[in-house]
Amino acid sequence: MQQTTDPLVFQGYYNCPLWTGFEQATFYDCSGAPDRSKCHASRCFDSGGRFICAQAAGATTVAYCDVYGPIGIPNLEAPPNGAVLPADWTSIGLIWRPVANAAGYSVRVEDADTGDMIVAVDMHPTTQYNLFGIQSGHHYRFWVRAADSNFRLGDESTYSPPSAKFTFSVASQPATTQPTTPATPAKPATPSGESCTPNTIVGVDGKVMDASGFSSANGTLVELWDDLGQDNEKFTFQPDGTIHGFGGKCVDAAGISSADGTFVQLWDCWGGPNQQWSLRADGSIQGIGGKCIDSTGGSSAKGTALILNTCNGSASQRWRACSSRGVFE
Repeated sequence: MQQTTDPLVFQGYYNCPLWTGFEQATFYDCSGAPDRSKCHASRCFDSGGRFICAQAAGATTVAYCDVYGPIGIPNLEAPPNGAVLPADWTSIGLIWRPVANAAGYSVRVEDADTGDMIVAVDMHPTTQYNLFGIQSGHHYRFWVRAADSNFRLGDESTYSPPSAKFTFSVASQPATTQPTTPATPAKPATPSGESCTPNTIVGVDGKVMDASGFSSANGTLVELWDDLGQDNEKFTFQPDGTIHGFGGKCVDAAGISSADGTFVQLWDCWGGPNQQWSLRADGSIQGIGGKCIDSTGGSSAKGTALILNTCNGSASQRWRACSSRGVFE
Protein backbone atom coordinates (compact mmCIF):
# COMPACT_ATOMS: atom_id res chain seq x y z
CA MET A 1 0.00 0.00 0.00
CA GLN A 2 1.36 3.41 -0.94
CA GLN A 3 1.36 5.57 2.16
CA THR A 4 0.87 9.32 2.07
CA THR A 5 3.58 11.47 3.59
CA ASP A 6 2.10 14.96 3.57
CA PRO A 7 0.80 16.20 6.91
CA LEU A 8 -2.91 16.83 7.29
CA VAL A 9 -3.31 20.47 8.34
CA PHE A 10 -6.49 22.40 9.05
CA GLN A 11 -6.54 25.64 7.06
CA GLY A 12 -9.54 27.55 8.32
CA TYR A 13 -13.10 27.36 9.58
CA TYR A 14 -16.22 29.21 8.60
CA ASN A 15 -19.87 29.75 9.47
CA CYS A 16 -22.55 30.13 6.80
CA PRO A 17 -25.79 30.80 8.69
CA LEU A 18 -27.92 30.99 5.54
CA TRP A 19 -27.04 27.46 4.46
CA THR A 20 -29.33 24.59 5.28
CA GLY A 21 -27.92 21.10 4.96
CA PHE A 22 -25.30 21.72 2.28
CA GLU A 23 -22.31 19.40 2.59
CA GLN A 24 -19.96 21.22 0.24
CA ALA A 25 -19.25 24.72 -0.97
CA THR A 26 -16.96 26.46 -3.40
CA PHE A 27 -15.22 29.70 -2.43
CA TYR A 28 -14.74 32.39 -5.06
CA ASP A 29 -12.42 35.37 -5.07
CA CYS A 30 -14.75 38.22 -5.99
CA SER A 31 -12.08 40.92 -5.84
CA GLY A 32 -11.43 40.46 -9.56
CA ALA A 33 -12.01 38.43 -12.72
CA PRO A 34 -12.80 35.68 -13.47
CA ASP A 35 -14.46 34.61 -10.23
CA ARG A 36 -16.14 37.96 -9.62
CA SER A 37 -18.94 37.08 -12.04
CA LYS A 38 -19.73 33.93 -10.04
CA CYS A 39 -20.65 36.04 -7.04
CA HIS A 40 -23.43 37.72 -8.99
CA ALA A 41 -24.53 40.89 -7.20
CA SER A 42 -24.13 39.32 -3.79
CA ARG A 43 -22.03 40.45 -0.91
CA CYS A 44 -18.38 39.54 -0.71
CA PHE A 45 -16.66 39.18 2.63
CA ASP A 46 -13.09 40.06 3.54
CA SER A 47 -10.96 37.02 4.33
CA GLY A 48 -7.36 37.90 5.04
CA GLY A 49 -7.38 40.77 2.55
CA ARG A 50 -9.13 38.80 -0.22
CA PHE A 51 -12.83 39.32 -0.86
CA ILE A 52 -14.57 35.97 -0.99
CA CYS A 53 -18.07 34.68 -1.63
CA ALA A 54 -19.29 31.10 -1.22
CA GLN A 55 -21.62 29.07 -3.41
CA ALA A 56 -23.15 26.04 -1.72
CA ALA A 57 -23.42 22.90 -3.82
CA GLY A 58 -26.81 22.76 -5.48
CA ALA A 59 -27.72 26.27 -4.36
CA THR A 60 -28.98 28.99 -6.65
CA THR A 61 -27.81 31.90 -4.53
CA VAL A 62 -24.53 32.79 -2.91
CA ALA A 63 -24.27 32.35 0.84
CA TYR A 64 -22.80 34.95 3.17
CA CYS A 65 -20.26 33.54 5.58
CA ASP A 66 -18.03 34.51 8.48
CA VAL A 67 -14.61 33.09 7.65
CA TYR A 68 -11.71 32.48 10.00
CA GLY A 69 -8.41 31.80 8.27
CA PRO A 70 -7.51 33.29 4.87
CA ILE A 71 -9.33 30.93 2.51
CA GLY A 72 -7.75 30.82 -0.95
CA ILE A 73 -4.41 32.27 0.12
CA PRO A 74 -1.16 30.24 0.17
CA ASN A 75 0.54 29.37 3.46
CA LEU A 76 -2.70 29.17 5.39
CA GLU A 77 -2.67 28.97 9.15
CA ALA A 78 -4.59 26.36 11.11
CA PRO A 79 -7.61 27.54 13.12
CA PRO A 80 -6.81 27.96 16.81
CA ASN A 81 -7.32 24.74 18.74
CA GLY A 82 -9.81 25.28 21.52
CA ALA A 83 -11.61 28.07 19.66
CA VAL A 84 -14.78 29.35 21.31
CA LEU A 85 -17.48 30.01 18.74
CA PRO A 86 -20.23 32.61 19.18
CA ALA A 87 -23.28 31.32 21.03
CA ASP A 88 -25.57 31.82 18.03
CA TRP A 89 -23.54 29.56 15.71
CA THR A 90 -25.42 26.39 14.77
CA SER A 91 -22.99 25.22 12.08
CA ILE A 92 -19.28 25.18 11.39
CA GLY A 93 -17.25 24.23 8.34
CA LEU A 94 -13.66 22.96 8.50
CA ILE A 95 -11.21 23.10 5.60
CA TRP A 96 -7.94 21.17 5.46
CA ARG A 97 -5.02 21.00 3.07
CA PRO A 98 -5.20 18.11 0.55
CA VAL A 99 -2.97 15.12 1.31
CA ALA A 100 -1.09 13.60 -1.63
CA ASN A 101 -2.38 10.17 -2.75
CA ALA A 102 -5.36 10.35 -0.41
CA ALA A 103 -8.43 8.78 -2.02
CA GLY A 104 -10.71 10.20 0.66
CA TYR A 105 -10.93 11.24 4.28
CA SER A 106 -12.43 9.80 7.43
CA VAL A 107 -14.32 12.47 9.41
CA ARG A 108 -15.30 12.02 13.04
CA VAL A 109 -17.04 14.50 15.34
CA GLU A 110 -17.72 13.84 19.00
CA ASP A 111 -19.82 15.86 21.42
CA ALA A 112 -17.39 15.87 24.34
CA ASP A 113 -20.16 16.74 26.81
CA THR A 114 -22.36 13.75 26.00
CA GLY A 115 -19.75 11.36 24.57
CA ASP A 116 -21.92 10.91 21.48
CA MET A 117 -20.22 10.35 18.12
CA ILE A 118 -22.37 12.68 16.01
CA VAL A 119 -20.48 12.26 12.72
CA ALA A 120 -18.79 9.13 11.39
CA VAL A 121 -18.12 9.51 7.67
CA ASP A 122 -15.63 7.44 5.67
CA MET A 123 -14.18 8.20 2.25
CA HIS A 124 -15.38 11.81 2.37
CA PRO A 125 -14.37 13.06 -1.11
CA THR A 126 -13.48 16.72 -0.45
CA THR A 127 -11.16 18.67 1.85
CA GLN A 128 -13.93 20.44 3.72
CA TYR A 129 -16.83 19.36 5.86
CA ASN A 130 -19.85 21.26 7.16
CA LEU A 131 -21.20 20.29 10.57
CA PHE A 132 -24.75 21.30 11.44
CA GLY A 133 -26.68 21.26 14.71
CA ILE A 134 -23.92 22.34 17.09
CA GLN A 135 -25.33 23.63 20.37
CA SER A 136 -24.43 26.52 22.64
CA GLY A 137 -22.53 25.49 25.75
CA HIS A 138 -21.19 22.26 24.20
CA HIS A 139 -17.61 21.15 23.49
CA TYR A 140 -16.67 19.21 20.37
CA ARG A 141 -13.78 17.18 18.95
CA PHE A 142 -13.46 17.17 15.17
CA TRP A 143 -10.80 14.99 13.57
CA VAL A 144 -9.90 13.92 10.05
CA ARG A 145 -7.67 11.12 8.79
CA ALA A 146 -6.54 10.47 5.22
CA ALA A 147 -7.18 7.19 3.41
CA ASP A 148 -5.61 5.84 0.22
CA SER A 149 -7.06 3.86 -2.68
CA ASN A 150 -6.69 0.58 -0.75
CA PHE A 151 -9.10 1.82 1.88
CA ARG A 152 -11.50 -0.75 3.30
CA LEU A 153 -14.45 0.43 5.36
CA GLY A 154 -13.84 -0.24 9.04
CA ASP A 155 -10.22 -1.37 8.53
CA GLU A 156 -8.06 1.24 10.24
CA SER A 157 -4.90 -0.36 8.83
CA THR A 158 -5.88 0.94 5.40
CA TYR A 159 -5.81 4.55 6.62
CA SER A 160 -2.65 6.50 6.02
CA PRO A 161 -0.97 8.16 9.00
CA PRO A 162 -1.75 11.85 8.30
CA SER A 163 -4.48 13.05 10.62
CA ALA A 164 -5.46 16.18 12.54
CA LYS A 165 -7.79 17.02 15.39
CA PHE A 166 -9.55 20.31 16.09
CA THR A 167 -11.32 20.94 19.38
CA PHE A 168 -13.79 23.77 19.81
CA SER A 169 -16.70 24.86 21.95
CA VAL A 170 -19.78 27.01 21.46
CA ALA A 171 -20.28 29.80 23.97
CA SER A 172 -23.25 29.50 26.29
CA GLN A 173 -26.22 31.77 25.78
CA PRO A 174 -26.44 34.38 28.55
CA ALA A 175 -29.06 33.43 31.10
CA THR A 176 -30.83 36.73 30.56
CA THR A 177 -31.07 36.35 26.80
CA GLN A 178 -34.64 36.81 25.58
CA PRO A 179 -36.05 36.39 22.07
CA THR A 180 -35.76 39.65 20.21
CA THR A 181 -38.05 41.31 17.72
CA PRO A 182 -37.28 44.33 15.53
CA ALA A 183 -37.38 47.34 17.79
CA THR A 184 -39.45 50.39 17.06
CA PRO A 185 -36.90 53.17 16.54
CA ALA A 186 -36.50 55.26 19.67
CA LYS A 187 -37.17 58.94 19.23
CA PRO A 188 -34.45 61.36 20.32
CA ALA A 189 -35.53 64.38 22.29
CA THR A 190 -36.32 67.19 19.84
CA PRO A 191 -38.44 70.31 19.99
CA SER A 192 -42.09 69.27 19.49
CA GLY A 193 -43.46 70.15 16.08
CA GLU A 194 -40.16 71.45 14.67
CA SER A 195 -40.49 71.45 10.89
CA CYS A 196 -38.14 69.57 8.55
CA THR A 197 -38.03 68.10 5.06
CA PRO A 198 -40.24 64.97 5.10
CA ASN A 199 -38.56 61.56 5.16
CA THR A 200 -35.03 62.81 5.70
CA ILE A 201 -32.45 61.88 8.31
CA VAL A 202 -30.73 65.02 9.54
CA GLY A 203 -27.24 65.04 11.00
CA VAL A 204 -24.45 67.39 11.97
CA ASP A 205 -24.89 71.06 11.03
CA GLY A 206 -28.23 70.30 9.40
CA LYS A 207 -26.74 68.14 6.65
CA VAL A 208 -28.84 65.17 5.56
CA MET A 209 -28.13 61.61 4.46
CA ASP A 210 -27.72 61.52 0.69
CA ALA A 211 -27.17 58.77 -1.91
CA SER A 212 -23.96 59.86 -3.62
CA GLY A 213 -24.21 60.83 -7.28
CA PHE A 214 -28.01 60.50 -7.25
CA SER A 215 -27.43 56.75 -7.71
CA SER A 216 -29.29 53.76 -6.33
CA ALA A 217 -26.77 51.18 -7.57
CA ASN A 218 -25.49 48.61 -5.10
CA GLY A 219 -22.40 49.99 -3.39
CA THR A 220 -23.43 53.64 -3.68
CA LEU A 221 -21.97 55.49 -0.70
CA VAL A 222 -24.25 57.31 1.71
CA GLU A 223 -22.88 60.78 2.42
CA LEU A 224 -23.70 64.14 3.96
CA TRP A 225 -25.17 66.83 1.73
CA ASP A 226 -27.13 70.03 1.91
CA ASP A 227 -30.86 69.48 2.35
CA LEU A 228 -32.19 69.91 -1.21
CA GLY A 229 -35.39 67.92 -0.80
CA GLN A 230 -34.41 65.51 -3.58
CA ASP A 231 -35.40 61.85 -3.84
CA ASN A 232 -31.85 60.63 -3.16
CA GLU A 233 -32.13 62.29 0.26
CA LYS A 234 -35.20 60.34 1.33
CA PHE A 235 -34.37 57.82 4.06
CA THR A 236 -36.96 56.19 6.31
CA PHE A 237 -36.80 53.79 9.24
CA GLN A 238 -38.86 50.63 8.70
CA PRO A 239 -40.59 48.40 11.29
CA ASP A 240 -38.21 45.53 10.46
CA GLY A 241 -35.19 47.59 11.59
CA THR A 242 -33.96 48.52 8.11
CA ILE A 243 -33.58 52.01 6.67
CA HIS A 244 -34.94 52.39 3.15
CA GLY A 245 -33.28 54.85 0.82
CA PHE A 246 -33.15 55.86 -2.81
CA GLY A 247 -34.55 53.31 -5.26
CA GLY A 248 -35.90 51.15 -2.44
CA LYS A 249 -32.38 50.10 -1.46
CA CYS A 250 -31.39 49.55 2.14
CA VAL A 251 -28.73 51.32 4.16
CA ASP A 252 -26.01 48.70 4.56
CA ALA A 253 -22.65 48.31 6.33
CA ALA A 254 -20.25 47.32 3.53
CA GLY A 255 -18.87 43.79 3.61
CA ILE A 256 -21.07 42.78 6.55
CA SER A 257 -18.33 44.35 8.68
CA SER A 258 -18.54 46.11 12.02
CA ALA A 259 -14.98 47.47 11.89
CA ASP A 260 -14.45 51.16 12.52
CA GLY A 261 -14.24 52.95 9.19
CA THR A 262 -16.59 50.56 7.36
CA PHE A 263 -18.43 52.53 4.68
CA VAL A 264 -22.19 52.94 4.84
CA GLN A 265 -23.73 52.22 1.44
CA LEU A 266 -26.91 51.32 -0.42
CA TRP A 267 -27.58 47.66 -1.20
CA ASP A 268 -30.44 45.36 -2.09
CA CYS A 269 -32.50 44.69 1.03
CA TRP A 270 -31.88 41.17 2.35
CA GLY A 271 -32.43 41.57 6.09
CA GLY A 272 -28.89 40.78 7.16
CA PRO A 273 -27.37 41.99 10.45
CA ASN A 274 -25.51 44.74 8.57
CA GLN A 275 -28.87 46.21 7.51
CA GLN A 276 -30.37 46.46 11.00
CA TRP A 277 -30.39 49.93 12.55
CA SER A 278 -31.81 51.51 15.68
CA LEU A 279 -32.27 55.22 16.33
CA ARG A 280 -31.45 55.58 20.00
CA ALA A 281 -32.70 58.09 22.54
CA ASP A 282 -29.32 59.91 22.44
CA GLY A 283 -29.72 60.47 18.68
CA SER A 284 -27.19 57.85 17.62
CA ILE A 285 -28.00 55.27 14.92
CA GLN A 286 -26.58 51.94 16.04
CA GLY A 287 -26.00 49.02 13.72
CA ILE A 288 -23.97 45.83 13.42
CA GLY A 289 -21.63 45.22 16.33
CA GLY A 290 -23.21 48.11 18.24
CA LYS A 291 -21.30 50.59 16.09
CA CYS A 292 -22.70 54.05 15.30
CA ILE A 293 -23.15 55.81 11.97
CA ASP A 294 -20.66 58.67 11.88
CA SER A 295 -19.23 61.06 9.31
CA THR A 296 -15.65 60.45 8.22
CA GLY A 297 -13.35 62.44 10.48
CA GLY A 298 -16.38 63.94 12.22
CA SER A 299 -16.71 66.38 9.32
CA SER A 300 -19.89 68.22 8.40
CA ALA A 301 -18.68 69.11 4.88
CA LYS A 302 -21.03 68.09 2.10
CA GLY A 303 -19.80 65.00 0.29
CA THR A 304 -18.39 63.49 3.48
CA ALA A 305 -18.87 59.71 3.39
CA LEU A 306 -20.67 58.07 6.28
CA ILE A 307 -18.93 55.24 8.13
CA LEU A 308 -19.32 52.99 11.14
CA ASN A 309 -17.47 54.10 14.23
CA THR A 310 -17.30 53.27 17.91
CA CYS A 311 -20.11 55.20 19.57
CA ASN A 312 -18.75 58.29 21.35
CA GLY A 313 -21.67 60.73 21.62
CA SER A 314 -20.09 63.28 19.28
CA ALA A 315 -22.14 65.71 17.20
CA SER A 316 -21.32 63.79 14.03
CA GLN A 317 -23.04 60.72 15.51
CA ARG A 318 -26.33 62.46 16.37
CA TRP A 319 -29.23 62.15 13.95
CA ARG A 320 -32.91 63.12 13.78
CA ALA A 321 -35.52 61.40 11.65
CA CYS A 322 -38.07 63.65 9.98
CA SER A 323 -41.50 62.09 9.59
CA SER A 324 -43.63 62.01 6.46
CA ARG A 325 -45.58 64.90 8.00
CA GLY A 326 -42.49 67.08 7.91
CA VAL A 327 -41.86 67.32 11.66
CA PHE A 328 -39.41 65.76 14.07
CA GLU A 329 -41.34 63.49 16.35
